[in-house]
Amino acid sequence: MKPEEYAEFYKSIAHDDAEPAKVIHYTAEGANEFRVLAFVPAHKPLEMEWGEPKTGLRLYVQRVLIMDRCEEVLPMYLRFVKGVVDSSDLPLNVSREILQRNPLLDSIRKSVVKNVLDGLAAMKNTEYAKYVPFFQGLGPVLKEGLGQDWANREKIADLVLFESVKTPRGEYTTLARYVEAMPSDQKEIYYLIGEERELIEHSPYLEAFRAKGYDVLLLTDPVDEFAIPALGAYKDKKLQAADRGELDDAKDDQAPADESFKNVLAFLKGKLEDVSDVRLSKRLTDSAAVLVADKGSDDGAHGTAHAALRPRGRGGCQAGPGTEPDSPRRDDDARPVRKEPAGLARRKLRETLSRPGHHRGRVEGERPDGVREARERVVGEIRSVTDRNEKRAGVPRGTPALDFSDFSVQVTVC
Repeated sequence: MKPEEYAEFYKSIAHDDAEPAKVIHYTAEGANEFRVLAFVPAHKPLEMEWGEPKTGLRLYVQRVLIMDRCEEVLPMYLRFVKGVVDSSDLPLNVSREILQRNPLLDSIRKSVVKNVLDGLAAMKNTEYAKYVPFFQGLGPVLKEGLGQDWANREKIADLVLFESVKTPRGEYTTLARYVEAMPSDQKEIYYLIGEERELIEHSPYLEAFRAKGYDVLLLTDPVDEFAIPALGAYKDKKLQAADRGELDDAKDDQAPADESFKNVLAFLKGKLEDVSDVRLSKRLTDSAAVLVADKGSDDGAHGTAHAALRPRGRGGCQAGPGTEPDSPRRDDDARPVRKEPAGLARRKLRETLSRPGHHRGRVEGERPDGVREARERVVGEIRSVTDRNEKRAGVPRGTPALDFSDFSVQVTVC
């Protein structure tokens, strides 16, 4: 067939006015014989914007149309693929019940999946300019396979494009290039999930990674919240959310426990009901606070909190952006954070952390109920305690007075 004939046939079965990005045409011979003609669209089909998701290829038996959409030969994460399958070995009077029990369909399905993934890999490697717009439209659908197709998850992982801290806007990296560029002391692949790249880039979660020269993948698709953790690892490198647990590669850099802060840390731990631990840390470099999920916690479970204070030196005020020693802290967009009673702040923090979307490295940057505001409520509560340096009612004896403009606070959701 000529290229224009492929294009016309694709347009007729896909109801698309654009030419396909990739044509996959082959004949399988051997114990089972069948022919496949499949098309990868250049953009996201209109039918995928609404309605129930459907998958499948047209099934023919000896050139007789048996089924307009045979779901058994194409997995859901490849539902954007259009085409036909013609088998000589299936019976003409085949029914849906027989199809579901027919081992030949399993063989056809494995063959179709393999050839489609190989075709996408070839397009990525040899026609990258064509692959990028395809992935921008259909990448979220393809990434569903990371959690659905265990046998092919590494092949699918190689097809995924990622933005990262070190890639310019509009450009992408891959897991293979990420691993190749990793510093020798980096042991894990780090990622952070959020709604927009701009929000993620200003996240305090990234400060420690930038300081150490580590790259972090910036993920903005809703499907990333389950697809990337489902992948788990790539080339023996574990995928780790940047906001979860301790930064293993920075443990040696953490500030040693200072006996002079022992009492105040114990007091703050008791004051904050949602805090499981309070300690000095070097995780942050500029921001005053950050919420971090515990490395071993269950994402669906209600969490407790863990706060770490990082002294930034004794010489003068080194407050984070928008922070004045005697004024309410502000977000990056200069909105003042409303002061609230300590008990109300704790209750709102608990409600915030129990909502979906505040786990697995997800950044909710500008949402009123987001991580940033919850973090600021904790900072405000701690500040309200330490500002009463003269009265210091209820503060344990021997607790030093602290100026929190010299500290960063890290809150970890366990």
